[in-house]
Amino acid sequence: FFGRSDVLREISGTFFSSSEVEDNLEDEGANEAKTFAICGPGGIGKTQIATEFAYSHKDQFDAIFWIFAATAIKVSEGFSKIAIELGLVDPDSVDSRDPVVTRDLVKGWLANPLKAGDLSDEEHSGRASWLLVFDNADDLTILEDVWPLDGPGCVLLTSRDPLAKQFNYLGMTGIDLKPFHAEEGELFLNRLTGKEGDSAAIVELLGGLPLAITQMAGVIIRRDLSFDEFVRTYNEEECRKEMFQLNLGHQNRRFGYEHTLASVWALDSLKRGRSLLEVLSFLDPDGIPEALLTTHPEIISLETFPKSLFSYHTARTELLQYSLISRIAETIQVHRLIQDVTRMKLDQPEMTAVFSAAVSLVTSVWPFEAFGWRHGVARWRECEKIFPQVLCLRQHHNRLNVHLSSFDADMLFAKLLTDAGWYSSESGNLADSLPLFIDAQSIVEQLRSSFSPPSLMDGGKMEQVDSLLAEIHHNIGCVSTEINDPKGALTHFEVFNNLMIQILNTESPGKDKRLAISWNELGNGYMLSEMWEKGLECFKTSISTMKRVNGFKYTDISFPIVNLGLAYWFTNQLEEASKTLLEGLRHREDTYGVDDKESFITGRFLYALGNVKTAQGRSQEGHSYHSRALSQYLSTIGKNHHRTGDAYMKMAEHYFSFEQYDEALLHLNQALRIFAPRAFLKPEKARALFKRSSVFKALGQPEKAVADRKESVELYYRVSSEIDGVSKRSDDLADVDFDRNIAFWSRSSQPLLQPEEYANAVSAHANSGNQASLYPGLNFANLASFLQQPFTHGTYTPRGVGTESTMDGFEFVQKYLFPSSTDGRMEAVRSPIEMKRAVAVPKPGEETHTILFLRGLPSPMSLSTIGAIYRIDPEFFQRHLDFRSTVGRIDYFPLPSLPSTSGKMIELTYISIGRRETPGKQHRPREMDLMRQASYKAMSRYVHDIDTQMATSDALGNSMVRSFDVLDDTHFAIEQRISIYMDQNGHNRTKITTAKPAEPSSPSAQSSALLASEYGKTLDKKLIATEQFYALHELFIFCAFSHSQYLNIIESKIDSETAFQASSDQIGDQSNILYRQRMLEAHANRLRTTIGVIRAFSGLSTPEQLERTTDTVPRRAAKSLLIDYQHLLSRTERLSTQCQAQTTLLMNRAMIAESTKAIQQAREVTKLTRLAFVFVPLSFTASVCGMNLEPFIRDGPSLWVWFALS
Repeated sequence: FFGRSDVLREISGTFFSSSEVEDNLEDEGANEAKTFAICGPGGIGKTQIATEFAYSHKDQFDAIFWIFAATAIKVSEGFSKIAIELGLVDPDSVDSRDPVVTRDLVKGWLANPLKAGDLSDEEHSGRASWLLVFDNADDLTILEDVWPLDGPGCVLLTSRDPLAKQFNYLGMTGIDLKPFHAEEGELFLNRLTGKEGDSAAIVELLGGLPLAITQMAGVIIRRDLSFDEFVRTYNEEECRKEMFQLNLGHQNRRFGYEHTLASVWALDSLKRGRSLLEVLSFLDPDGIPEALLTTHPEIISLETFPKSLFSYHTARTELLQYSLISRIAETIQVHRLIQDVTRMKLDQPEMTAVFSAAVSLVTSVWPFEAFGWRHGVARWRECEKIFPQVLCLRQHHNRLNVHLSSFDADMLFAKLLTDAGWYSSESGNLADSLPLFIDAQSIVEQLRSSFSPPSLMDGGKMEQVDSLLAEIHHNIGCVSTEINDPKGALTHFEVFNNLMIQILNTESPGKDKRLAISWNELGNGYMLSEMWEKGLECFKTSISTMKRVNGFKYTDISFPIVNLGLAYWFTNQLEEASKTLLEGLRHREDTYGVDDKESFITGRFLYALGNVKTAQGRSQEGHSYHSRALSQYLSTIGKNHHRTGDAYMKMAEHYFSFEQYDEALLHLNQALRIFAPRAFLKPEKARALFKRSSVFKALGQPEKAVADRKESVELYYRVSSEIDGVSKRSDDLADVDFDRNIAFWSRSSQPLLQPEEYANAVSAHANSGNQASLYPGLNFANLASFLQQPFTHGTYTPRGVGTESTMDGFEFVQKYLFPSSTDGRMEAVRSPIEMKRAVAVPKPGEETHTILFLRGLPSPMSLSTIGAIYRIDPEFFQRHLDFRSTVGRIDYFPLPSLPSTSGKMIELTYISIGRRETPGKQHRPREMDLMRQASYKAMSRYVHDIDTQMATSDALGNSMVRSFDVLDDTHFAIEQRISIYMDQNGHNRTKITTAKPAEPSSPSAQSSALLASEYGKTLDKKLIATEQFYALHELFIFCAFSHSQYLNIIESKIDSETAFQASSDQIGDQSNILYRQRMLEAHANRLRTTIGVIRAFSGLSTPEQLERTTDTVPRRAAKSLLIDYQHLLSRTERLSTQCQAQTTLLMNRAMIAESTKAIQQAREVTKLTRLAFVFVPLSFTASVCGMNLEPFIRDGPSLWVWFALS
């Protein structure tokens, strides 16, 4: 005998009170027998317990009687033997053979048990204590006539009938004997086999049933199997059947029990309950709702299966009497071994018929839901009752290799598996759902292949098969998204979408929503694969397709709408995301009310809005939405769903940021309660543990913090993919790294883009021409080709390639961190990997300001990496590299753009003054013009050369000059730009500044090279962390001083020229003055832009605001900047006016000089006129006199007349 000490104690406690038994024996009034019933199925050890009790307590009883009570004859024989042993009858007398006489004599003795042989001598006799055992009393009616009503003894009963405890004479005294618990069963098996090792798996397989353990111990010994070998063999159905049928009589007798399971249960003797038991053997042993067996029994083709309630009750009673089943609250339970042995006795045709009957019963009560936007929770309660039956059917279908008899039967079973799998996945039991889908897919594909060629299957059946196959691919894809399997999700959703296009190849989908659903799910697949733009387009296609469905309601597009909102959030289009989600939420609340109990979809809207508001820096709004999402999840999908765990996680993050660490811990513990037990939720568990380590650290519990962090990091490395081929160091892990392993709709933060993804996104936009998009990206073509260089084979060679320390332009990147709690610190960034590690993670309740300095010509890898990490609008890089934007695009002029596109971008210019040595030489005006023309051509060559150099790594860090101006013979000015990009993510502010000093031949008074290495020295470090515009103060001041220096030299040149002109009669060079005036006008425009920026970012845009300004450091700083830049603008305008006046003066002097010259010329003409008055006549006369006049005067006037005439 082994174990059962608790049962023995319970029997002893019933039979033996605290007072001595002898006291009761002397009290003739204490004449009521004590009773106890041991109930349970055959093979559970009832008889062994009764035997052990009788043997171990033999000294406490004067007489022990054992009656085999299986039949009335055996009971009568037992009573006859007792009468003879007690000497109540002569063995050879007639009375000894009369069962009535012996029964009455024994019952009389039991009522007054005298020890002495002479019953009349009561003076010398005493009352005897006795124990009467009725073994295997399964038919309690047999005992009604023999039950001892009186006497101070004890009656111990063993029976398969659980109602034995309720027998009239027993009351409720007794137990339902349970199988061995795990530890007890292991010890029993180890003792029987003489083997050591872990036998827990065997005990679990055998259900802790002592007889089964005994019989299988014989198998292990006979075949010399190890425990592991036995488990592997037992799991094969044919081997198991052979084990049950193996004749081990001698071996079992050695263990004290020679029956086998098949013989002890006597299944062949069942009359009315056998067919019912056979069906039950394919269902869940732990609980089978009786409604499943009685609702539609008429659909069962088994002839002997009970078709009416009366026949069902009759069959059930028979099974209950033999303890083959138990019944609790209208639910049937069956021991697994009873099921195994029952199935073992079926041949293959019988097994197919019984399995088909079980499938029919389950499908008749399963609450099927038509394929569509199926996310309601109303049917979950009914599904929960029946779902275990589906799991058992699937298990038996696979293990027994059962084939159903027809196309319709196979399709029905596949539909059951598919719909039950969907319920399982929706309710959060993803581990159970995927095998159901895979088995359903196998059945459907076998059906499809059985019709070869496909033309053999009629059109209706083919469409049924394809439709169900599409639904299965949809469901598997949905599970893949929940467990964050991007490849699997996209593969199945593409098949689903293609099948829907094939089946529903029409512009008018009618009432069929499946095509719209397929586009939505395909979008989910793209989103999970981080192909954001494709995901966006699919969601939009889903919405437009759904709107063409007959009877369209806005709530029909709730899913693509919420997914579209998340896609906008992922692509940092926060305003568009907020607008989309709020509109979708409004329609759901209008339809289902604010407290929607229809499905969890409203919770998804609330969760997504919480993410968006948090990303916008509106933490309180984000907390409110996430709190509502948690409440909605709890009221629909319940407290154990993984989406509920996600909401607990978000609430913990909010409380952590609010420094309410106790609340954060409570919510994290709830999340871990949901995540921890499920293997497929390891990423969620890792994320929650990592966050909890931060909470423990904040609570001053370092040991718990270290333990949680260690476990979370181990899980992270187990489940996460490598980033860029190199895993992050454990010390550099942050919340965002754990978040990336989560399905996109459950993430807490926007994704960390990869550099190549950023470059690809810019390239995709650049390829959208004006024929295909209202917002083409043609102007980004050159930027896209530049960013793509590191990812296009053979087009770009970075520095130090192949090493983790690859510089590739990152040596020109300087990073500053300004937390609100401490002073700022500067960090060098030497590689893309270090850039990714450099993302600032604020401490609880702290504001952090990050400033990145990018110096000189950038590398494509550095821009792509920074753009991806900080989600920089590529327009910023486009503007900073504007000297490239029109190269090769003579028909496109995108810059400058409109002010509304510059909300996050600021451009500041600074000017360096250079000097060139030209001893003893002064250029004439014409030569100055030629020099300026030459400088313009040189600047054009510089732009072209620098554009060419950017294709290699040779020019990295070189200065970028925006313009070059020749001031005079000696001085020149180089203009450069500081481009600033400002963004804010929650408590983390980021600024990207691009600057590189020029290298003039002589040093200037102030060097921009020191900006990146000494930034913030004059500022309040803690204010930098919280005041975004104040953090830029030194940049504005630096540029202001350079402008002041530039204006100083311009003014000095103008003043010297003015003085020279005042002291000289010479007219100055007007082209020089006009050149300077154009420079000043351009300078004034830049200053006006900068003043507009200061007003916009500081809130000092009106005189009233200036007057109301409170006296804070940031406000005073902004006000001083405004004053300085207004002063610079006034100087610029004054100098421009002075140049204009100087130009006017030069023009007036030129006009006077021209007038003087004209007067002088007029005087000279007068003198010439006077001379001509005399000279012309004389010359004429002289000419005449010099002629031969004789022919003329022969008949004419005289010579004197001609003289007088001249």
